[in-house]
Amino acid sequence: MTELSSKLKAINCVTCAASLPILGGSKIKSVTCGHCGTMMDRHNDLARLQKYRGMPRPDGPLSIGMSGELNGVQQTVVGVVGVATDVDGETYSWTDYQLYSPTHGYSWLTWNNRHAVHSRKIKGDLPSLQGRYRMERIDILDQTFRFVERYEARITYLEGELTWLAVLGGRTDTAEAAVAPHGYSTSKSGSEIEHMLQTYIPRSDLVAAFDLKGILPKAIGIHPTQPFSAPFHKFIAKEAIGFAALCIVIGIALSVWSNGRIVAEGFTDPQNAGLSMAFESERPNALTQFFATRSISVEIGNTEFFNVAFIHQKSRTEQKALLRPQYEKFARPVGIRLEEPGDYRVSVQGVPYYKDDPIPSLVKVSIIQGRASVVPLGWLAMLFCGIALSYFARKLHFSAKRWQMYTP
Repeated sequence: MTELSSKLKAINCVTCAASLPILGGSKIKSVTCGHCGTMMDRHNDLARLQKYRGMPRPDGPLSIGMSGELNGVQQTVVGVVGVATDVDGETYSWTDYQLYSPTHGYSWLTWNNRHAVHSRKIKGDLPSLQGRYRMERIDILDQTFRFVERYEARITYLEGELTWLAVLGGRTDTAEAAVAPHGYSTSKSGSEIEHMLQTYIPRSDLVAAFDLKGILPKAIGIHPTQPFSAPFHKFIAKEAIGFAALCIVIGIALSVWSNGRIVAEGFTDPQNAGLSMAFESERPNALTQFFATRSISVEIGNTEFFNVAFIHQKSRTEQKALLRPQYEKFARPVGIRLEEPGDYRVSVQGVPYYKDDPIPSLVKVSIIQGRASVVPLGWLAMLFCGIALSYFARKLHFSAKRWQMYTP
């Protein structure tokens, strides 16, 4: 047995004489002609091993001879392997590209449902994925992975240089775990077990690395190793959290320091809670608040209301603010905007009411103007919180879809 020179750049197929590039270094064991399907022994003077006819070419954006930088390492595509598995009567296929780097050796790039994943072999005291249940947590290389699935893969296509004597139709038991953007897999063929560490390759990085032309087709689903990425949405959510906090701080400050001024104040008649007070509104569209120390109610049918009438003495325009009684110690203010400046009179009618106590009592009524309304700030803070929550909801939804049953 002899070994071909490592300086050899190309060979001719022993069957069809097609020129085949030799790019993969000294550890390559087989070369398969992409024209006629002949497999040759790289370490035995290209002795013919097999000839495979009618192999269906798998889908993928790369071809033998293409070079690119992945994870900081220059890689060259030297071989192509088509792989498939059968699940519930359906066949799912993907493509594995054998990569070679003169400095870092051999690795794989998998094109799966139009997702790209880079894999390299690792050694050491690594855990087995046999007997694991779906979503089980597994500590591997100082990271906690989740078990994804187990399946039997079979080879459907061979081309170029490979580091082992592959057999068309050869089967491998494979199990996979993931924690984005990484994956971990074990492959068992016969008595040999290989452990692989995977890294998800964003489509933009793949295009830039191999200078791919045109637009790659849209990826199908979410790969288990695919990280969530929405940089603009993340930026907007981060800013929204800051603006929501600012609105809350400003609202608290306004509530504390913007007390307004009392323009009218008095006590209701203990018998009928009637009260009439005059005041002046100095500017248009002024926010005017009615505040009572106890709820005042008047029964209209079966419904109880505050009955508060603001009457403009000049235009005699009546404006009402109706609110269901509040059963706290202090009634919540009723706000109304008086569109025109001028003299006003507030008329209060009803019976003091607090819980189930029907005993009439004095109720202090105040009319306050100049107090800043924090309601718009509250709505604005809720809007910003909604924007921030939309990012986290989107991320949670993405994660949930990642862990759905994934077929390779």
